[in-house]
Amino acid sequence: AFHAVLVLKQTGAFIGECSIRVFPGKSRNGNFALAILPEYWGKGYATEASVYVIDHAFRWMALHRLSIDVHATNTSAMRLYTGLGFKKEGRRKEMWWYNGEWIDDYQLGLLDKEYWDRRSASS
Repeated sequence: AFHAVLVLKQTGAFIGECSIRVFPGKSRNGNFALAILPEYWGKGYATEASVYVIDHAFRWMALHRLSIDVHATNTSAMRLYTGLGFKKEGRRKEMWWYNGEWIDDYQLGLLDKEYWDRRSASS
């Protein structure tokens, strides 16, 4: 497992947290979660944290697969994670009760070989 508190470099102010929960067994699968306080959205902090944590998952934790669940209404997160190589693998209907309505979520996944191929292509 991996858990990190996200703070601003300049002030040390708490802005969010992220984690990787590793599933038991030999499959080396993990689930990534990230939460940023709303007042810090749109400033690149989710991108910075995600790039670091995804690299940590594959480089140091030697995961085979990393997944993330994203609310279907969170278009910024979908753009971020698909831009980082995650592929949409599923949609769960009416998964969350949020702001007075049911919303779906997407399941996204990234394999280690896809991650390393993207890194070598961008070098």
